[in-house]
Amino acid sequence: MLTKLQADYGPQGFQAFGVAFNEATPEMVRSYVKDHQLGIPVGYAARDSVIDYLGVSVMERLTVPQVMLIDREGRVQAQSDPGGTPSLRNEAYLRELIGGLLQPKPGYSKR
Repeated sequence: MLTKLQADYGPQGFQAFGVAFNEATPEMVRSYVKDHQLGIPVGYAARDSVIDYLGVSVMERLTVPQVMLIDREGRVQAQSDPGGTPSLRNEAYLRELIGGLLQPKPGYSKR
């Protein structure tokens, strides 16, 4: 789904990406990207770094995927709950959110 969203909204400034944070090696991540024909960049981060960035307690059970939408100003506009947020896995809902975030703001100029 993210590959499709990237293809549709990328020309307007949207950038989807993935972050692997399990015990995978970089080679395993590359293999996963190739096997699943992902059309988005995928990186790797240590689990502790991801937990900290997401603001999740280490005591909470974290499910994947975790989805975060960040606007052009770097503000988080939507984020999955640790246990997952079904609406953030719904393509129609994500299209609505992304479309709204990509709308030009008064006084905003793309450079």
